[in-house]
Amino acid sequence: MSENVSPQSLRLKKFIAETGYSVFEFGKQCGIPSSKTMSDIIVKGKVPSPKVLDKIINRFPQLNHDWVVLGYGEMIVQGMQKQAASSNSLKKSRDASYENIQEYLENHDYALNYLANKVEKALLSSTKTFQQVNDRLTVFEEQLVHLQQNQEKFTKSLQSNTEKASADISKNITDLQNNFYKTAKQHLVIVNNLDKKRMKFLSKVMNETQNRMVEASNSNTQKAIKFVSEIGDYKKHSNPKPEK
Repeated sequence: MSENVSPQSLRLKKFIAETGYSVFEFGKQCGIPSSKTMSDIIVKGKVPSPKVLDKIINRFPQLNHDWVVLGYGEMIVQGMQKQAASSNSLKKSRDASYENIQEYLENHDYALNYLANKVEKALLSSTKTFQQVNDRLTVFEEQLVHLQQNQEKFTKSLQSNTEKASADISKNITDLQNNFYKTAKQHLVIVNNLDKKRMKFLSKVMNETQNRMVEASNSNTQKAIKFVSEIGDYKKHSNPKPEK
């Protein structure tokens, strides 16, 4: 233990740790206006003055006065079983308890009024909050209706565009089929015409060929007849009949 740190400071520091308050908050709870006072006691290890210790016990009557000053007994008065607190310590703790009770009773009405004001403010705040939430819900419902309307418009537009696209595709397919059939028909007419011309040309060629063949045949026949006739005349003149 450092020579500069008093045992009273260490014991009081232990109690402050039990309360869960910071040193600054502990001083405020005890009505000690200067933070330097508590800092000198807890940080620098100075002995708390009787005035400061009275303020601490007035706020925390369960703290054993003798334990802080002398290290006698237990830290908490109510927990002492083996050793009794001195009459001075008990008196300080009892007087502090009475003062706290009296202060509590005196401030009871104020606390009730304060609580009533808090409740009223809370109700007003709740009403305001409810109204704000209700307004937001109204706006949300309007936005939702608007969104649903837009969705319906989009659905109708999509359906209309789909039907139009389907109709356009069907029309295009029909037009392509018609154009194909028309083109195929035109080609078929052209092919038929070409075939007729071919057949006509072949027929003409065959007729001309046949005629030429017939003419050639007739010419050859005439020549043969003439030739045979000439041969007969030749024999007749070359072999005269004997005179009788």
